[in-house]
Amino acid sequence: MFLRSVFSIFCFFTFMALVKAAEIEQIRSNPNCLRPLPEELPVYREDFTVEGWYMSFATMKSKYEKIYQGGKRLLGRAFFGESQQKILLPTARGFHAGKAGLIELKPEFIESIQSHIEKALRLGYVDYVFFPDMGHSHMLIPQKKFKEVYDDIDEQRLFYQKAFSDPDIKFLYHTAEQLDMVDQKTKVIRNDLKLIFRYATRNLLAENNKLQKLDILHSKEGYNSVSKVDGFRYWYGFNITASKNGCFSYQHQGKTYYFDMSLQDFPKDPSAPDYDEGE
Repeated sequence: MFLRSVFSIFCFFTFMALVKAAEIEQIRSNPNCLRPLPEELPVYREDFTVEGWYMSFATMKSKYEKIYQGGKRLLGRAFFGESQQKILLPTARGFHAGKAGLIELKPEFIESIQSHIEKALRLGYVDYVFFPDMGHSHMLIPQKKFKEVYDDIDEQRLFYQKAFSDPDIKFLYHTAEQLDMVDQKTKVIRNDLKLIFRYATRNLLAENNKLQKLDILHSKEGYNSVSKVDGFRYWYGFNITASKNGCFSYQHQGKTYYFDMSLQDFPKDPSAPDYDEGE
């Protein structure tokens, strides 16, 4: 009986090691996972804001398909380092201390994001994987752990490398970010069942593991945007955008789609005229 148990445990870990190796090989063999080239066209903020902030489902679909089929990529996206043989994510400019560097990502972290996307799409919580819908996240770090572990980490690279491997951390996705769900004059939710559903389910709380578990949070504040969760420290997360040229994959309705992830904010299109983002 003892030997059988030992053999079963050995088989389990051997299987998991093979699965992990297969996942790495899939990323390694994808040419779209190579280090970004200077001529790579990024997703610009104007791709989804130049015509105004809020948009209808039809407009959102049109913008999503244009970005996805156009093969645009996220600035500062994660890639597979050929010399390091690891998934690497550039640190972001503009927030948190520390010099620029590369964050090592474990395959399990990418699998977590994949599971978040797949379940959110399957349950109808989101329609499109890009900023106007499901495109950005925030980290929720347990307060006690933040004080004991993370508060003393001054370097962004080390902070995120540890956080993205931490099973105690949760991710909060604000979905339907630019969906026109509320009448801007009356501040009342529009009388449409799908819009009402999307409004009620726009705060997705996800675990940092491969389990497809999503919880729905609610806020009485404007636009049902949760920004505080008792017992957790609210922190910067990551961006995701689907693209036919993306590095990582996810499944939806029997088809394979691709996406990128990044810590970097969307750059301004240098060819676009200046405008007031508050208008």
